[in-house]
Amino acid sequence: MKSLKNFPAFAVLLLILIAGSCNNEQTTVTDALQYVPENATSVMSVNLKSLMQKADFEAVKQMEFYQEMVRETEQNQPVVASVLLDPEKSGIDLTQKMYVATELNKDNPEELTTYALFSLDDPSAFGKMLSATNMEVVEQNGVKMLKNGPSNAAIGWKDNMAVFALSNSSEVSTTDKLLAVFNPATHGTLASNKAANKALLQPHDFTTWMSTDAMAGNSAAKMGLHMLDLDENVLMGNSIHGYADFENGEMVGHADFFINKGLGKDFIGRFFKKEVETDFSGILPKENLAFAAVGALDVKGIDQFLSERPQTKGFADFALNDLGLKREDLVSILGGDMMVAGFDANADKPSFLMAINVKNEKKAQEFLMAAVQQKKLKEVGKNYYKVVSIGNQDFSITINKGMGKLLLKDNLLIFSADDALLEKIKEGKLSSAELVDKKILQSFQDQTLAGWFTFSALQKAMDRSVARHFDQMKFNVNAKGADFILKTSENGQNSLQTLIKVMNEAFLENKIGRQEPM
Repeated sequence: MKSLKNFPAFAVLLLILIAGSCNNEQTTVTDALQYVPENATSVMSVNLKSLMQKADFEAVKQMEFYQEMVRETEQNQPVVASVLLDPEKSGIDLTQKMYVATELNKDNPEELTTYALFSLDDPSAFGKMLSATNMEVVEQNGVKMLKNGPSNAAIGWKDNMAVFALSNSSEVSTTDKLLAVFNPATHGTLASNKAANKALLQPHDFTTWMSTDAMAGNSAAKMGLHMLDLDENVLMGNSIHGYADFENGEMVGHADFFINKGLGKDFIGRFFKKEVETDFSGILPKENLAFAAVGALDVKGIDQFLSERPQTKGFADFALNDLGLKREDLVSILGGDMMVAGFDANADKPSFLMAINVKNEKKAQEFLMAAVQQKKLKEVGKNYYKVVSIGNQDFSITINKGMGKLLLKDNLLIFSADDALLEKIKEGKLSSAELVDKKILQSFQDQTLAGWFTFSALQKAMDRSVARHFDQMKFNVNAKGADFILKTSENGQNSLQTLIKVMNEAFLENKIGRQEPM
């Protein structure tokens, strides 16, 4: 809480995120969005009213972590503390959305400036809250600002608008950046971008809009595109529109991709297939399964892309040779559908299972036997090998007892260090009752990338009680967009309330840990 003594940004932002009101109508472009810089690379809107209703702010105020924050704030900033207890005293218009925007310096992509923009319904009350921090208030170009704050941060307000600016570089004048926001005529605003408006004004808890346009003029980006033999214009006109909502028993998110042909189909599309076509369920046991993920690489497409670019192909060949592999072998053998899974039977030593489909089993056998001749593998059975060495003549790692085993079976190349599991797969001894529930894998269908994770594994590994509040997480990605679902173990309660409860429990656990004698 020391930061609160020097600058009120944390208290203000926390207030904004958890506060709300009961009279909010659909947000329009008349709110703070009209001040978001036109060259922003990403913007997130926060629906304050919705979050307030779902969080149950009155219940939050009774939680230990919140009361502790209020007590610490009261010692030096009693006015701010009173606002934390009664957000209406803040002067912030809680009927409007807040926007968090990121601006990328096109000449230095490592330099980022982040803005939090929010509307005011009582500028005097807002000024009173900030003045209570004992920091001097100064005025420039009609904008009131706090003086002597951190060099890379600034907060200011004018009329019914307030802005918090933060840079990751001490060389950036956040004061100048902040003043520019209040003068949109000098830089234009995102309010003129119809696609961004459509994405950000949707009725969700959070909405996002991201664009690659600002990167198009960056010299480093141009150099990278040139090395890949891509036109610099491929970075123009690409955006991602997304949203996230706290629902009962789950948090859900969705994103839509709007990618031009040059960056999408002609570049990214060369590396990935449309969907995973291989069914891995026959080798995936459900017992102690902690996570599973699949992906669809386009091996042939990658090879064609490299072949068209000799410099890039040479680098790829060099990297593969360091691993003792040849690109030609991989292209002729591998299908590109991959699966990786983890098991938590032993928290101290979790086991993993990896598999990739093989399109030419005969060539795969020849490749594996060649590896035996090179003493990289040791044959321990038919199509069954122990991995004993990796690397090339210049550098290699050899472990006689092995680093896991490879099994070639049913057009799959399977790897694991779990001998018992591989033996079951090899002998076909995994019964249907032992295999993973088909429902878990349903979200993998028709996807380029997809994954599933259960929190029971995290609870075992970390011995943290907070993990018991969560059930599972899953995601999927395809050419059109992505989806994300985090399910809690409390179906009848809003997931935001569950998340806040977890925060409070973590606070109490840490507090007890600090009080225990060494």
